[in-house]
Amino acid sequence: MTQTTVRHEVEVDTRLAAAYEASYDAGRKCRGAWGTLVHILPRDQREQFDDDVRFARSSYAPAKVLAAAHEHAATCGEWDRRDVERYLTEYYAKAQTLTDAIDAERLIAEEYEGWSRFFLVTSSKGHIHSSMNCSTCQWTTTYGWLPDVSGLDEEAAVDAHGALLCTFCFPSAPVEWTNHYEAEELRKQAESCPGSGQPGAEGGSRQGFCAGNYHTCTVCGQTVGGKGYNVRKHKAV
Repeated sequence: MTQTTVRHEVEVDTRLAAAYEASYDAGRKCRGAWGTLVHILPRDQREQFDDDVRFARSSYAPAKVLAAAHEHAATCGEWDRRDVERYLTEYYAKAQTLTDAIDAERLIAEEYEGWSRFFLVTSSKGHIHSSMNCSTCQWTTTYGWLPDVSGLDEEAAVDAHGALLCTFCFPSAPVEWTNHYEAEELRKQAESCPGSGQPGAEGGSRQGFCAGNYHTCTVCGQTVGGKGYNVRKHKAV
């Protein structure tokens, strides 16, 4: 029976990727729990804390939100108090889960010895970065770890995941390792009929109906479905 040896970098980063996902999920749930707390506060306090909820960068509740929730629990009626106390209990449980997840992640992170790493942006059609601190990304950006290529070079990452390297993280990378989205757009444009986006043939359109709208392309003569002033993008025939 053949045994496959997993590289140390891959083994460590695979565990760390799972721990990162666990702490991210715990943080999302913790943030949701204190968001619920805000929404059961009196209206004037809800309005006061709206921005804290919408623009929260920390998964833990701000001290002023917790203080307001405890104060509301102490002064509101018995019926409302039960809800506030229940949501406070749920928040503290989720905050503890988050703390445990972060501690577990940090423990694995201590095994890192400086090898190369690659991270793919998952919150948009993003690039592969060498860290989660690239200046081209936002604080809301989310990442997927690529532990299968941890410890390898840029070429190996491109071979495994495509020409998606970030030009800021990998300034010396050849253009053909970074131009995936540009190349895809050029390919789609090359496949598109030149009549795409142009006015349809005179008398060859049906518009303004609930269904069955179309234009006739003046270049290839195809009938292309869809509403609008111009012919939708379509492939040349």
